Amino acid sequence: MADKDVKPGNVEIEQYIGAESCRLLQMLEEMLNVRYDVHRELGFPFGAPHGWGYKYSYKTKHLCHIF
Repeated sequence: MADKDVKPGNVEIEQYIGAESCRLLQMLEEMLNVRYDVHRELGFPFGAPHGWGYKYSYKTKHLCHIF
């Protein structure tokens, strides 16, 4: 998850964080979508120490990153 050249897919992310974490992430996304109608983008914004993460935005406003 720390290699910028290898973008993980949904299967790799679920294997890495586990089924329970995926369920919690889905619950968070559902809550954000109800309140903000968020846009989710997978990126590598802060380099290898943080790795791949999801950026959540509402219109042009950045809400948070989840790593």
